This record gives sequence, C-alpha cells and structure tokens, in this order.
Amino acid sequence: MLLVGRSGVLGGNCPISFEALLDLPLIILGQGVNTWAVMDDPSFLTCLEKSVQFQMNAIAAIAGALLLGVSRIVGTEFLAIEQIKVGNLVA
Repeated sequence: MLLVGRSGVLGGNCPISFEALLDLPLIILGQGVNTWAVMDDPSFLTCLEKSVQFQMNAIAAIAGALLLGVSRIVGTEFLAIEQIKVGNLVA
C-alpha cells in the first residue's frame, strides 16, 4: 500500500505511521479491489474509514483531488501511475 499525493503535501518520501496517516485528508475507494482487500487488520479499516474525507470510485475525480493537493489516497500505484511517472504526484 502506498500513500499517493502531491510532493509538497506529503512532506517527503519516507514511511508514515498509521496514526499520522489518520490525521491527513484522505480518499479511499468505495468498491472494487482496493484498500479493503489488502489491509490485514479489520480494526485498521474501521479507523481509516472514520477518518477519510472522501470515498470515491471515479479515477478522474480522484486524480483531480490529488493534483489539486486537496487530499491523498491510500492505495496502489496503479491509481495514479501516469501522474507519478511525470512527477506530478509521488508515492
């Protein structure tokens, strides 16, 4: 799992604690193969779901929010691979 967002709002390219993650404005996917499928501990999911700012499914909407710096997403690199490749987002 990766935290994806704009480099200026992520604050670096190092691991982040789960507690610190909960303090960030986050997006999670609402359905499909997503965060829910790869989390090991259901209590993490409960905490994460309570703290998210947005729950979205549209990749274009997610990309827009990430590029504007409005939020970050916990997920796989696939969600924003093109923007990561060109340097607009970091993971």
